[in-house]
Amino acid sequence: MDNEVVGIDYSVEKAFQGLYYIGHTPVLTLAQGANAWGAILNPAGSRANIYINVFTVSNYSGVPFQSQVWLNAPLDGASESPHISPSNLAKRPIREPYARLLYAGGVLDGPDCGISLLSRVAQPNTTVVAEYGGTIVIPPGSSFTVYLFAPPVQRIRAELAFGFWEDYA
Repeated sequence: MDNEVVGIDYSVEKAFQGLYYIGHTPVLTLAQGANAWGAILNPAGSRANIYINVFTVSNYSGVPFQSQVWLNAPLDGASESPHISPSNLAKRPIREPYARLLYAGGVLDGPDCGISLLSRVAQPNTTVVAEYGGTIVIPPGSSFTVYLFAPPVQRIRAELAFGFWEDYA
């Protein structure tokens, strides 16, 4: 019998194990100086590291806006999104993530502390896809946040989505 070797991405292996998660915020509104953000929070004491695989920024308007990625930025005024699930629903039992997907709208300023990683421009009526393949690692008590900055001219509707896996200590 021939043995076959198949190479798969590590994120696919994590999906097979039931440890890859996908989630999104509700639609967020940006308007004249009122910004928004979405974040993956790894709670203190989770016993897991979170590996960011991908995030998306969807711009449902006709005007571009800036987004910025931050580590450990303040998460004031957060609500929790119910829209998070393992990608593999066949794996039993279904394991709920330690991670929490948080978001906020009506934010008047950008972050005043944390680590700024990068900026992206979300062009009109497009989705920006940023793939990191798990190279951004969020330990317990830390966060990964995408800030959306409102342009001064009109209301913007936007949404954030995240794909990540967890490894347990």
